[in-house]
Amino acid sequence: MGTPCDWQVKKQRVAERGRYLLETSQWNDCKFIVGTEPHQESFQCHKLFLAIASPVFEAMFFGGMAEKDVPIPILDVQPEAFRALLEYIYTDGINLQSFDQACELCYAAKKYMLPYLVEECTKFLWRDLHPKNACRAYEFAKLFEEPVLMEKCLQIMCTETQAVVSDPSFEEAEHSTLIALLEQENLSLPSELQLFEAVTRWAGRECQRRALVPSGENLRTVLGPEPLRLLRLLTLTPTQLASGPAVSPLLTRDEAFSILLEASAPGGAALPEGLCRNRVSRCHGDRRGSGGHRMSTYYPSRLSAFGSVSPPPETPESPFDSQNIMSSLVRRVSPSTCWRNIIPDRPYFHANSSMDAAVTFTVNRNICVLGVLVPTQVSERHHSGDSGPSTSSEHHVSESSYRASEFSNNPLLLTDGPAMIFPSSVRLNPSAPKNDGPGGGLSTANGGNHESMGNENSVRGRMGGVSGEYTELVYAHLTDGDGCRLTYTHLSARVQPDSMMEISFNRPVPIARARTYKIVVVFNRTGWYPMGECAKHVQCDDVLFNFCVGESGCCLRDGLIRSIIFTF
Repeated sequence: MGTPCDWQVKKQRVAERGRYLLETSQWNDCKFIVGTEPHQESFQCHKLFLAIASPVFEAMFFGGMAEKDVPIPILDVQPEAFRALLEYIYTDGINLQSFDQACELCYAAKKYMLPYLVEECTKFLWRDLHPKNACRAYEFAKLFEEPVLMEKCLQIMCTETQAVVSDPSFEEAEHSTLIALLEQENLSLPSELQLFEAVTRWAGRECQRRALVPSGENLRTVLGPEPLRLLRLLTLTPTQLASGPAVSPLLTRDEAFSILLEASAPGGAALPEGLCRNRVSRCHGDRRGSGGHRMSTYYPSRLSAFGSVSPPPETPESPFDSQNIMSSLVRRVSPSTCWRNIIPDRPYFHANSSMDAAVTFTVNRNICVLGVLVPTQVSERHHSGDSGPSTSSEHHVSESSYRASEFSNNPLLLTDGPAMIFPSSVRLNPSAPKNDGPGGGLSTANGGNHESMGNENSVRGRMGGVSGEYTELVYAHLTDGDGCRLTYTHLSARVQPDSMMEISFNRPVPIARARTYKIVVVFNRTGWYPMGECAKHVQCDDVLFNFCVGESGCCLRDGLIRSIIFTF
């Protein structure tokens, strides 16, 4: 049966026409055999579609050494992943359903140089990370050189260690992943005993994979010498040793006796070579993880995660030195928060899958940036005229109040570009944190007439707003003046409306004076976000921040990055 005539007239969008060609293979001029037997499939495609999407396909079909084989074999990609790759090329569609699919598609996207697809797969992996797949995700990130994803996986492995090692998937981890976990200084476990038992189970499973009898000798063979050098058995009590490692086939009789004697009477025995002599416990049953992502209220004197120690002595400004900065960072008690005072203007309705907010800045002295604060969505109470306190005051950091009586008569609903123009005059919350110096203390209104809303119920219906706690998902990264990414992180948390979210970067980022940097935050929720014009110059703790440096004009959404958390 032939294809219908004039099918094009029924397809309004390019994506629809591309999907039709992909599904019907009409006018195809190339063929692929994908995968290996017995899971192998053929795909009939169009050279032009593939070449305009991928430089690899362009070289394959139109380069100096164009592919002549028909069909073209692709043995290292799974058919399902290749089908998803073609769907993206022909229709821009990305439909990720599982962790495994995202990994396989990410591999194919890297192979054929489709960076946006790689980024979307990585985002999906970030959202789907949990203890059951942390080890596999770590191995994937290591194989494909995704250091930020590797770091996040290690964070989960450290902060949720008991869930990671008790899951059967841990026994399928690679040997290098086992070593990476044992090398960590802080783990969330009651004691080293659970780690020893997990290592023993892994060794037994590896013996099965190699068709070996799980004897003591074979367990030691598959493990290699490194795990026993890293297991801190001397942190266990004699009772724990006697009930676990001392009777395990993993240790010889001499090793078990020496460890028991040394644990009972330190210094009474010389440990055999190859056993760990470290007595410092790295297991904490109540550990929450330092540097983890959290949503919190702003407190002017928020304690640092680096410990309560004396602040560094005042020293003259020295040339930029990351080692000096990191050293002072560890000593500082309370990070500083540079608030960009704001003239509230108009909530912005974000209706797309992602919304970028970015701001560039320079500083007049060397600092380390720890994170940023961004607002959550506007609540319904602002639209209904309720000016009373939030039901969750500990999360409420309101910089303006959007009352129904302050809306103009002609609100506009725009999804990209200038947003609905709300209050013509809005005052700042006098209790909001203030900065001294240039740009601090913005308190003037936008001007204009104060008109009451003509049809309050109509506007409220269009505005919506969240009615209570909701799940927020944001991504954030910091780049230098050349666009090189210095750090990347994400936050997924249940938050209250009309509050602030703290996004902590994966590590402190050294910032050099007089150099330009850029912070980008991507919001992934549809809804109303509070907008306004922020100060361009802010003085905070002897640091002068200059915002919107090198930009031709004020970005509509740069005000969503309300403050920068930093230290010296």
